[in-house]
Amino acid sequence: LDGVELIRRLRRLRPNLPVIVLSASDHVLQVEQALDAGAQAYLLKSLARRDLIDALRQFRSRGYYLPSALQEALARRRAVRATHGAPRLTRRQHDVLRLMAQGLGNQAIGARLALSESTVKGHVSCLCDLLGADNRTACVEHARLLELLER
Repeated sequence: LDGVELIRRLRRLRPNLPVIVLSASDHVLQVEQALDAGAQAYLLKSLARRDLIDALRQFRSRGYYLPSALQEALARRRAVRATHGAPRLTRRQHDVLRLMAQGLGNQAIGARLALSESTVKGHVSCLCDLLGADNRTACVEHARLLELLER
């Protein structure tokens, strides 16, 4: 079983059983899936021993724990999804977005896709509008939150 399915089964079999995820992944999609499946805490293996103990103490007193960085990432993901939804991108827009996520500039993207730099600029502008972003960095971040780069 994957972790999410295991959490679901545990919640069905033992609804009152506390479920704490200990993971190396801080990917917001995995965090969201674990919490939606019924996990009450999500801890990162990279936590220092003292921070891990503090996290477990907080969980014990509140019945819930999520590091603040993951809370913020989850809130951003949900806000972007609620505000913008996941737009349908054309194949070309998707190609441009992937190359933007790799850090390529307009000229390099144009060279890779056999497009003029002005055409790439147009795609970037359109992507920013579709994703509600003010700049390329925010555009890529919103795309990641909407899982557009994983398709």
